[in-house]
Amino acid sequence: KDVPGARAALEESAEENPNDSRVWAALGRLNLDAGDQDRAAEAFEKARAIAPADPDVLVSLVKIYTAKKSPEKLVPVL
Repeated sequence: KDVPGARAALEESAEENPNDSRVWAALGRLNLDAGDQDRAAEAFEKARAIAPADPDVLVSLVKIYTAKKSPEKLVPVL
């Protein structure tokens, strides 16, 4: 996998389409798959700000914050 290349492409797409929650969610999934929970959470939070009811984004955030043992961050998601 070319994670750096894919990340660069998605980051460019996010800059060009900052209000597209799907781009932010895709960037979150890529970062999560690459093991970077912090960058994944940041991208998913941006997606949640745009589409607060997106179940895939919410589930991903719950998984990340549970794995990171960050219950204080779960409250706004739930």
